[in-house]
Amino acid sequence: MLLSIGVMVILAGAIWVCVIAFKNSILEGLLSLLVIPYTLYYIFKQWPETRIPFFIILGGFGIYLLGVFLPVEAADFTLKDLEGRVVNLNNLRGKVVLLDFWASWCPPCQAELPLIEKLHKEFKNKGLVVLGVNDEGTKVAQDFNKAHNFTFPTVEDVQHEIFKLYNVEAFPTVFVIDGEGEISTNYVGMQSEEELRLALSKAGIE
Repeated sequence: MLLSIGVMVILAGAIWVCVIAFKNSILEGLLSLLVIPYTLYYIFKQWPETRIPFFIILGGFGIYLLGVFLPVEAADFTLKDLEGRVVNLNNLRGKVVLLDFWASWCPPCQAELPLIEKLHKEFKNKGLVVLGVNDEGTKVAQDFNKAHNFTFPTVEDVQHEIFKLYNVEAFPTVFVIDGEGEISTNYVGMQSEEELRLALSKAGIE
């Protein structure tokens, strides 16, 4: 949210500056946005009345950076896994959660899931909870897991409840959630074992 607000504030301020400085040629002003840093510096010196929107732009950058560096709390959810057990994310506070959105038809998922299983087996007694998220229905997911000997739990999300909460639009997507319930790392696309281990280490799993 802060990232979006920051970008909107930056654009609003930049357009305001251009309207003031290029009131005789709005198109020229809008084109100048392509070289924002130099343009704003030049305008700031030439037209004192642009200083207020100039500082608004700086404020937008500040908001954007807050969105980058402030921790984001993972959205809570309650769903059943493939065995019918209820899983609630908030009940897992104190543990690191690796949330893996996967599909049986997805080649990158097929390549990455053995790594997820390996990490599950290695760290399940050391504070890590691996949760797969699948939207294909119980039988499809169960048959796929059985065929590949995957033992980590997977929750069913045929209604895309968690997909919407986490804005998931591609497979595989992985979120690592730390013991405080905050998103530590997230990836879209297949990752190497080294990258996944680094993400877990950042969240406190060694």
